[in-house]
Amino acid sequence: MYRRWGQAAPDAQPYSSYTEEEFHRAFARWQKKRRGKRQAPEIFVFFKHIDAASMADPGPQLQKVLDFRKSLEESRQVLYHGFANEAEFKAEVDRHLRAFAKGELPPANAPRDKVLLPLAVLAEVQKEKAEKEQALARAERGHKLAALA
Repeated sequence: MYRRWGQAAPDAQPYSSYTEEEFHRAFARWQKKRRGKRQAPEIFVFFKHIDAASMADPGPQLQKVLDFRKSLEESRQVLYHGFANEAEFKAEVDRHLRAFAKGELPPANAPRDKVLLPLAVLAEVQKEKAEKEQALARAERGHKLAALA
């Protein structure tokens, strides 16, 4: 998932998009098989990383995606992961499928030790922090000069 929530689904109430409907149908089947003690396939959801500016002012489509991701985080029943580009997406899908086949996937409710930020996001945050510190220093110098005058 990325910035758009999906196509409106007027015939799929109570869901607001076909993407949401598909997810909840798969999730309901997964829960039913899990309760029945049968081998249930895992559900993976992948989210493309969002730049900091979009996160600050997401708009209605992206906000729905962010709310959905938050609901997955809070449910601790579905594995999800982020990716930055097509190559990383392919690598993540391959890694998850191999881990599933080997029985090495952590359960969705396993504690997460750390939050991983993409390097591009981390660099953007550091750049913004440096720019704000420089602006603050300029403002303080201006205030001191004004006080001396």
